[in-house]
Amino acid sequence: MRDSPNILWLTYEDTSPQFVSCYGQTPVVTTSNMDALAEDGVRFDNVYATAPVCSASRSSLITGVANEATGLGHHRSKYPIPRGFIKGFPLYMQKAGYYTTNNRKTDYNIVNERDFIDETWHESSSQAHWRNRENGQPFFSVFNFDDSHQSRTMTTPWGWYEEHVLNQLPDDEIISPEDIAMPPIYRDTDEMRKHLSRVYNSLRLCDIRIKKKIDELEADGLLEDTIIFCFADHGEGIPRGKCNGIGFGYRASFVAWFPEKFKDLSPWGTGVVTDELISFEDLAPSMLSLAGVDVPEHMTGRVLLGEQREQPRSYIFAARNRLDDTPDLCRSVMDGRFVYTRNYFPHLPVVKYQKYSDVGDILRAIRRDYADGLLDDVQAELVKPTRPCEYLYDISSDQWEVNNLADDEQYRGDLERLRNAAIEHMHDVHDVMFLPERDMVLRAGDSSPYEKRADGEYNPLDEMLAAADLIGNPDAVSQQIDFLNHKDDVVRYWAAVGLFAMRNSLECSHIDAIRPHLSDEAESVQIELAACLVDACGDEEAKSILAKHVENDDNLLAHQAVTKVLYMPKKAIEFSASMTRSKASLADRDEVNVFPVSQAIDMYFYLYEGAPLYYDGEEKYFNLAERTYLYR
Repeated sequence: MRDSPNILWLTYEDTSPQFVSCYGQTPVVTTSNMDALAEDGVRFDNVYATAPVCSASRSSLITGVANEATGLGHHRSKYPIPRGFIKGFPLYMQKAGYYTTNNRKTDYNIVNERDFIDETWHESSSQAHWRNRENGQPFFSVFNFDDSHQSRTMTTPWGWYEEHVLNQLPDDEIISPEDIAMPPIYRDTDEMRKHLSRVYNSLRLCDIRIKKKIDELEADGLLEDTIIFCFADHGEGIPRGKCNGIGFGYRASFVAWFPEKFKDLSPWGTGVVTDELISFEDLAPSMLSLAGVDVPEHMTGRVLLGEQREQPRSYIFAARNRLDDTPDLCRSVMDGRFVYTRNYFPHLPVVKYQKYSDVGDILRAIRRDYADGLLDDVQAELVKPTRPCEYLYDISSDQWEVNNLADDEQYRGDLERLRNAAIEHMHDVHDVMFLPERDMVLRAGDSSPYEKRADGEYNPLDEMLAAADLIGNPDAVSQQIDFLNHKDDVVRYWAAVGLFAMRNSLECSHIDAIRPHLSDEAESVQIELAACLVDACGDEEAKSILAKHVENDDNLLAHQAVTKVLYMPKKAIEFSASMTRSKASLADRDEVNVFPVSQAIDMYFYLYEGAPLYYDGEEKYFNLAERTYLYR
């Protein structure tokens, strides 16, 4: 009987293939140790996370189920799944005799996460290691390296980066700003090169630390018994990458290495590059197959290797939902050449206001240069107030996704093909995340979104999509107003979102038709319509309603209202008193979902009242005497 292979995941954060040198797109070697794994193993060119952010990406990694089915797609959320049969996949490996360890990131977005973690892993901590297993026991071990995380590459102050990255690198390993490649999405200046050099050096430090883990494996005499997967958790942690629903947000660098005794387990061979389409949903069932474990029927991922390997697919899917304090909903589909995305909130910019990103010097520089008129059309796309309803990028010839083909008649057939594939997938999984976040949870009652998703009364997906698909259509205002009379409040919500998106184009007759609906029984609808009328015509009744919801005790409703105000620059200052009271109430609020409200309120005071934007824990890196200069 054949020995079971040990399986080692070396996961790292926030990294796109454009910055990993084995992909051949960097002017300097950033990742010599990952490159060595790829040279003898497999380099994957079409691997996509299910979301452009860590927690939603890791939710699908650990369950093997699409987030649109489980409801786990909101970054920083804690929602139920049917724990009776959806398990963390390492639990199934435990039952097959594997020792399972996780060092140390979880971020699964699941309510009662500690219980889930304890069930999933033999050990999940900063001390977790294969060395704690019984003699001869096969292991599945994960080590996560945060050296390439967004906090290293853009958000923390330069002094923090110097201490935690540059000072950890040997002098001869430091990559200078002059030696990097500037993508066309950024203005090529000395300042921007300095900011972007953080990506290169953080990744180099990450690569060095990954090598130390491989050395441990070899020192223990286990290298030739272990299959290694080394990959990022989603796209690059810089503006327009992470958090953004395009290939640059989803696509992850990914290599695998097979020892001689297990090389036959690679269906791609070794020392090769493959363009096979792979989703993060696929990893859970694939690890089970590799370990000789039957794959549970509820997993939506495809088995990539082992005896249960399935045929490659034509499409894979990804999604962007709420992320910290930034609302959004995007649905994407990839076919190996094209990346298609439908933006259901086209009234929001590509790079949305987000405290965690806006504290970073690189984004401050981009926003300043935009205000000063120094960015070209491609660079300005990052922070322009709105974006297209649809993207279609040919990543075979446009790796930075700057040429949107959605309006190009030559590609009309590809656009419609991929658009239809995205819609079909939403129906296949019964996408619960079109439900407003609050409704997704409350409507499920004692059940879970996953278990209720196919119930048309719980999740009227067809009707929601009928309203949502009108968003961005300038000729659809009358239809959207008609939808305000729909019996289901979640359908009315999507009509209201569409009207807010069109607020600058409304005619007087439209405004008169919308005004009676300000008293809608659904507060989420009230907020959208009130914001619409405040910004469109300064309606006083609407202003009172929106101000009331800025102070709402329900955190999700308060967050919805606060973020509406953030994107109404001509009216935002009129809500100062409500924002002040809402901020004062934060300490007394339910801690569930309070973080997005808190972050969004901080953004308000930064944008409209000149308050400094920073995190208290980083004060030692600030020149406090110059805080106004450094942080405004």
